[in-house]
Amino acid sequence: RFVRYADDANIYVRSPRAGERVLVSVERFLRERLKLTVNRKKSQVARAWKCDYLG
Repeated sequence: RFVRYADDANIYVRSPRAGERVLVSVERFLRERLKLTVNRKKSQVARAWKCDYLG
């Protein structure tokens, strides 16, 4: 049995519009395939240099 755990992810795309599309797509995949929920209060589409990420 193999188990992976991650609670943070950064995904980089070229535009805010692409970011919104990817966020919706990833959210759907996590919900439908993995039965996980995304905390929308902690999720955002933003410029990479405007995000704080500690890992």
